[in-house]
Amino acid sequence: MRKINFSLVGGFVILTFIVALFISGSAMAAPKKSEYLYFVGSTPHFTPMVIATQKGYFKENGLNVKIKTFTSGGMAAQSFLAGQGDFACTGDWPAARMWEVAKETIGLHQIAALSELNVMVTRSDITKGSQLKGKRLGYFLGTASEFMATKFLISYGLTLDDVTLKNIPPTEMVVALDRGDLDGFAVWQPFGWRALQISGKKVHILTTGVGLFTSHMMVSTKKKLVQTDPDACVAEIRGILKALDFMNNNLDESTKIVADFFKIPFDDVKRFILGMDFGVAYSKKMRNDMNAVTGFMIKKGKGKGPIDWQNSFAPQFLKTVNPKYVE
Repeated sequence: MRKINFSLVGGFVILTFIVALFISGSAMAAPKKSEYLYFVGSTPHFTPMVIATQKGYFKENGLNVKIKTFTSGGMAAQSFLAGQGDFACTGDWPAARMWEVAKETIGLHQIAALSELNVMVTRSDITKGSQLKGKRLGYFLGTASEFMATKFLISYGLTLDDVTLKNIPPTEMVVALDRGDLDGFAVWQPFGWRALQISGKKVHILTTGVGLFTSHMMVSTKKKLVQTDPDACVAEIRGILKALDFMNNNLDESTKIVADFFKIPFDDVKRFILGMDFGVAYSKKMRNDMNAVTGFMIKKGKGKGPIDWQNSFAPQFLKTVNPKYVE
């Protein structure tokens, strides 16, 4: 059986942690709150958070976590921007937007990278990208779906102006394509697989993001929590690493936990987990990929400037857990 790809985890070394941890020269107490609210979407992108909660790995580190699910990471980001929650996992675009718009929000670590799970789904008679010109394309505004649509179209020699764009949530994309209201859509799995299940031979996956772009799932928190409750940040990372270790050694059990939690078919969840590159590292590749997304946002008039990594990210907690996670 294929092992989960943990290349981003820096060798996935679990350290024996000392009792007294130090950040910026001051000793940290245990996490201070009785409960921490964690915002996630409703797909297996968020597997590590579910595993860490369901298996008690957060709680082992003094972090009592309650997960709140949203339609997507982008929707979770909106509530996080409104001041709710303690941690939020989103795609790279919503994360960068949060860091820019809400100066009290800050990045903590990535959780995974994915390429093959980003898909362009079309009618079966559309066999090459150039045939999308003049067609109706679904995308989800304000999420990675918009960036994906643009990248796919550019690879076909097209732009967003060459198609009729329809802003529509992922679950509705599947129905709209089957009904004939769309000619295709750009989104993440498992919605491509759902389209195949519902529409059969009427649709197909035209292409994936492999070789075109890599998306990253990012975990963000509040600057106030970083400043006043730093041990909660370390505890969150410890819990995630324990979950990743469990996933790597217990794929089927992990799959069942997530399938039951999100009410998604077991086989779809398993394919999803195996298609993601899990890891927490603050890597140069992650930053370069995120900078590309931000550049796109700026060109679209939705971003004011490049990511200020010095002030928008807090890699010191990863460094405390294991210096290899920071490059």
